[in-house]
Amino acid sequence: MKKLTGEQTKILYLPDEKNLVILGAAGSGKSLVALYKSVYLAIKYPSKKIGIVCFNKPIIEQIKTQHLPQLCQNLQIQVPRNISVTTYHSLVWNTLRKLNSGNEIKCLDFIKVDEKEKCINDSIKKLAEIEKYTDSRILNREIDFFKEEISWLQGMMVKTEEEYQELERTGRGRKNPVNKGEERELVYRIFKGYKYYRSQLNPPKYFDYDDISWKLEERKERIPDKDKFDFLIIDEFQDMDKAKIQSLTYLTKENGACILLGDYAQQILGTKISFKQLGVNNISKETFVKNYRNTKQISNLANILIEKGFITEEEDEKISRVSSRRDGEIPQLQQANSFEVYKNIISNFFTNKIGSNGIILMDPTSFKTIAKILKGLNLDKYVELYTINQVKGLEFDNVLVLDIDKSKYIEDYSNLEDNENNEVAKQLYVAITRATTNLALTYQNYDMNFYLGG
Repeated sequence: MKKLTGEQTKILYLPDEKNLVILGAAGSGKSLVALYKSVYLAIKYPSKKIGIVCFNKPIIEQIKTQHLPQLCQNLQIQVPRNISVTTYHSLVWNTLRKLNSGNEIKCLDFIKVDEKEKCINDSIKKLAEIEKYTDSRILNREIDFFKEEISWLQGMMVKTEEEYQELERTGRGRKNPVNKGEERELVYRIFKGYKYYRSQLNPPKYFDYDDISWKLEERKERIPDKDKFDFLIIDEFQDMDKAKIQSLTYLTKENGACILLGDYAQQILGTKISFKQLGVNNISKETFVKNYRNTKQISNLANILIEKGFITEEEDEKISRVSSRRDGEIPQLQQANSFEVYKNIISNFFTNKIGSNGIILMDPTSFKTIAKILKGLNLDKYVELYTINQVKGLEFDNVLVLDIDKSKYIEDYSNLEDNENNEVAKQLYVAITRATTNLALTYQNYDMNFYLGG
């Protein structure tokens, strides 16, 4: 287990009762600080309840089974019983289950993907029957358009059409806007229709992964103090939307404190929430700028995406990123577009490598194919396989990133809008910075030098 160093150490000695956000570059040790801070608080306040919450299940499993026990072993103490480590959805779901009142909470299953699409389609069809909307072009949009917009409405806690009409909708770009007026009126009616139709399913469903936080908000006054945290540490907060962050404040005691750790350059999930929109009162900010994880060559490659302006940050979100001084091999880029080529690249890359090994898939549909290759090469026990969305917060000594030109299912990179370039660049940034020592990347058709070329 690594020790805290330099700028990381001061976090232990900041006032415990103050809400705090820590913005840190990839590899700056945010998750390590979260771990040390939780143990520090648990020892200092043995009767108080400390929670570590993250969106990503793999990193939570690592904390519970590896990092926390190892840190406590190094400190020659037992793992404190007053530390709870959980994912966001598990925490909220279990809280609702304890409240367990009314027919809605008795139906605790999340709506399935196919059920959600059917409910949205039913809502669209119903509106299309109304003469006023017969010729509305927005009703002909793909189902993914409506799923994304509904997810945004849920994440921003939009409760009325009037509120939706007034809000600035970022992230859509010129090609894919939702114009104020009739278009937003229709989308909001589809949103309401979706909620109605899911309640009519057998058995009825009352929430999905994006609006379970709404159910907690509705019951926040009934959450007993014994189920709340004195200190709640939220790791990778940039992947949580406004609704999720606010719902976590309901699970913190009135005199408790929240510590949020994240990096806006790594926001690849959910709806972006700005620093100003966090909804946490009396919050102070600290920044970590030094990269302790990656070699100089790897961190320089990742920082190109920020230096070239593909990853944009608001003024109060910016971090002056300092690359590692540790020297290493230059990351490799090569083309791969057939089963045999993948097989050869995987075999060659992981031969004679020392340390932990990981493959990151930018295209999740290739998971079974790559898993089959690993098994055939007898590498399945030595190389961990993750999609880009699963790998947040993890790190490996040796990382192979496959199909970097397939991260957002974009076929033509020649005419992308700024928001699309931003999404592509963030996924590349996350993938690259998972490697501590050796990194190789493959592409199928487009070499991505537009993004990564110096």
